[in-house]
Amino acid sequence: MTASGLTAPTGRFHLCGEFVTPVGKCPTFAWNGEILHVRHGGPGVGSGVFPGTRFATRTRMPPGFPSVRWVVAVVAGAWMLGAGCTPEVLSMDVGNPARGGAAAGAMQAYEVPPYRQDHRYEATLEKWSPAALGFRIRLVNADRCGLPSTYQFQLVDDQGRSYPFQSSGAVREVTSRGHLGATIHDASVDGAFPVSVGAGTRYVVLHIRPVGDRGCTSVDFRWNFNA
Repeated sequence: MTASGLTAPTGRFHLCGEFVTPVGKCPTFAWNGEILHVRHGGPGVGSGVFPGTRFATRTRMPPGFPSVRWVVAVVAGAWMLGAGCTPEVLSMDVGNPARGGAAAGAMQAYEVPPYRQDHRYEATLEKWSPAALGFRIRLVNADRCGLPSTYQFQLVDDQGRSYPFQSSGAVREVTSRGHLGATIHDASVDGAFPVSVGAGTRYVVLHIRPVGDRGCTSVDFRWNFNA
């Protein structure tokens, strides 16, 4: 295969930037002269690539590879877009509050390696009433991915009905400098979903979805209500 009339050699190389990919390793690109294969860096938790990731800033390529960097850029872009499509799913069992079960304070968290303290999604079921469930949602992440305004929060019950998030106060936020120089936002917001959890409700799922930025992670937190 050629790019702009220049022949590219075969070989393997990696692309890394300021952030290592969420699984903690770089994706591997293998070029056999005709096809560019992309292999994920390895098993691990987390999907998606955080804004600010700069691929190919410290490349290790065989001589002559600059002639096909445009191919690499296209493939890396497609890899990043595809990485953030599937939500991470977590669940826990709690007592059904409509039956007197202890659900208040039930917290779930999802962390993305390698710098887990810089990439954390957290949701706490704080209170129950016959007409609503109250939550605290906390985001710790780099740049826009640490801002609640980047996401849409919805609660889905066991009948498939969706309920919008109604915040009850201002966002509380502090910022710090991350391991690799990025601005880390630690933001939390309280609010409620107007869902009626009755004695027969089996579960609810909190959907955290990035809006307009597929580089941020999608997360589902599920609470299973036991008798």
